[in-house]
Amino acid sequence: MAGEQVFLAVVTVAELRYGALVAGWGDQCRRRLEQSIAATTVVPVSDSDAAAGFERLAGRFPRTIPDTEERRGKNRTNTD
Repeated sequence: MAGEQVFLAVVTVAELRYGALVAGWGDQCRRRLEQSIAATTVVPVSDSDAAAGFERLAGRFPRTIPDTEERRGKNRTNTD
């Protein structure tokens, strides 16, 4: 999307970071994610109910953060 301005809602940024955390992304992948986010325009959410909606949704469908053994499982591909 070279030359195009990309906009992300602040809630989308939270979802991206949450997904990376739950998926057990390594430092290199998380740095690339943050670089990608920094290259966008993050749009604030003016409705506090919308921002709280993600928290409620994440709370209804909790996912455990994989421990080190699960993240290094034999069937996983390298995410870095």
